[in-house]
Amino acid sequence: MAKASYDPSEINFKTIRIDEILLDSVAQIQKSNKEYKVDLNFIRIPEEENEVAVIGNEYLLKVAFTNLIENACKYSINNSCIVQVDFDDKDVKINFINKGDKIDQEELALIFKPFFRSDKHKNIQGQGIGLPLTKKIVDLHDARLELYSEEGKETIFQIVLKKS
Repeated sequence: MAKASYDPSEINFKTIRIDEILLDSVAQIQKSNKEYKVDLNFIRIPEEENEVAVIGNEYLLKVAFTNLIENACKYSINNSCIVQVDFDDKDVKINFINKGDKIDQEELALIFKPFFRSDKHKNIQGQGIGLPLTKKIVDLHDARLELYSEEGKETIFQIVLKKS
C-alpha cells in the first residue's frame, strides 16, 4: 500500500511485458491456493513482444493482477478465474472474469473505498484493501479499471493499459 502511495515520479517505470507478469501472478496464486483454478487466455497470440509491452512498474502491476485473480477465485461459485488478454495498436486489455454473485449497484460506488466489505460476503476472509490498492496502482499507470457485473452472468474487472 505504501509503495502505491508514492509520488509517481519516485516509482521506477520501464518497458515490461504484460504476459510475463500475468504468468508470474497465475503461478503465485496457484502455488498458494491449490483449490483455485486460473485459465490464462490470449484473444490473439502476439507475434512480437512489443504487442503486449507497456510502460509500468512490474512489482506494482503484479500486485494488482494477483489481487484481481485472487478476488475472482475467492468470490466465484467454483474458485476459478479466466484471465483474457487482448491488444490493439494503442492498448493492452486484461479481463479478470468470474462467475459469482452480481455486485449490487449500490456497492459499485463503494467497492474501491478502503475497508469496504459487502454484507453478503462477510463470511469470506478479507480486509477490504485489495481493490482500493489495485485502483491506486492502475491510476498510477494512467490506465483504466472498469467493472461489469450482471446477475446470472460474469463479473469482469478490466484493466486497459497504454502500450509502450
